[in-house]
Amino acid sequence: MLESKKENFLKSWLLKISRQGALRMTIAGAATGVATVVLASSYALTRPCVIGKCSAIPQAQQLATQALDRISVSSDEQEIVSAKQQLDEAIETLNAIPGWSNHRNEAQTLVKDYQHDSNSLKTILDATQTADRAVLLVQTSSYQWEEMRSLWQNAIVTLQPLLSDRQWQAIAQVKIYDYQKNLDALQNRRYAQNNASVKLKTAKEAAQVAQMRQNSAQTASDWQIVSSNWQTALQHLREISPQTSVYQETRQLIEIYTAELLSAGMRQRQEESATNLYQRAVEQAKRAKNAEKKQQWSAAASDWRIALTYIKQVPRQTFQYRQAEPLLATYTLALNRAMKYQQTDSILAKICHKDSNICSYIMNERAIEVQLTSTYTKTVWETALQARANGNVEIQIDLLNRLSSLESTLQNFSNNIGKRVEVYNSDKRLLTIYEPTK
Repeated sequence: MLESKKENFLKSWLLKISRQGALRMTIAGAATGVATVVLASSYALTRPCVIGKCSAIPQAQQLATQALDRISVSSDEQEIVSAKQQLDEAIETLNAIPGWSNHRNEAQTLVKDYQHDSNSLKTILDATQTADRAVLLVQTSSYQWEEMRSLWQNAIVTLQPLLSDRQWQAIAQVKIYDYQKNLDALQNRRYAQNNASVKLKTAKEAAQVAQMRQNSAQTASDWQIVSSNWQTALQHLREISPQTSVYQETRQLIEIYTAELLSAGMRQRQEESATNLYQRAVEQAKRAKNAEKKQQWSAAASDWRIALTYIKQVPRQTFQYRQAEPLLATYTLALNRAMKYQQTDSILAKICHKDSNICSYIMNERAIEVQLTSTYTKTVWETALQARANGNVEIQIDLLNRLSSLESTLQNFSNNIGKRVEVYNSDKRLLTIYEPTK
């Protein structure tokens, strides 16, 4: 029974405590709700432009005005970035105005305008950054033609929507114009590069032809063709623009080909000079031979001497020297022969014309033909007959001495020149022969 009373008391006490806790909780919950309402009301009241004057709108307008005023067709990328940041800040300021504010509609109207301007600036920045990547490729001399062309075209396409926007039309037009110029310049550079590659290849091919012909060149005309090939190669190289990637190689080849051209030109002039000397020597030799035919040995010797001088002047390193070299010995022998005949002619002239017109003579390789003149023969014959008829011994002795002296002179002459002397009368009948004695 006692235990039952204790149990009932405990239950009553717990129930009381439970009711008191529920009451406290109800009171606490009510308090929390009131606090929440108070706090919410306080937050709503502290939002921009809810009560009192709305300073956010003029603040945003000032930011936007400053941003847009600093933008012009000459603005650089950093100025555009700063202007966009100011516009975005103005937009953020206006978006902070809550929907229950009486200024919300005005704020959102401004946000729409500013967002449009911010988007336009972003479009300009996107185009500018795309163009910057194209410029970077150009500055690094990277000839990625398709990529650079694509970048310039993308920059232009990005800006094209702004052409219909009066506010941003001028900036878009200026930048599109600049980018199109760069695109055109790129196309020109690409053409110049391709053209340079073609001209470099053509120049090298012409140089190869020049080298092959140079290896087999002999005459002046051959070397003229070689020079022409080197000139062609150099002409192609000189037409290559300094702005191309092959220009450095081109400069090196110009130095090499110029040296080859100078060398070929020098060889051409040497061959021309050698040919001229050779031809003059041959012409002079013809004159010498004509003089020999006329027994004009003094003239023949002079002509052979001049011909030999020309031949000796032909440079050894020339092709013409191969033809000139054998003539050195030929012309030397001819000169020596002509000089010998010249000396012989002088002696015979003294023999035949010492006192009177005794004889005439012809020199050839076989012999010296001396022909007594009819006047001399007649004079000797008549003098001998008259002396015999008159019995003039002195005249007969003098005449015999003269004939003996002539015979001795002719024999000595034959001995000296080492050639037979044949003596003929005026009728070309052989009278006597003088053979050279050892």
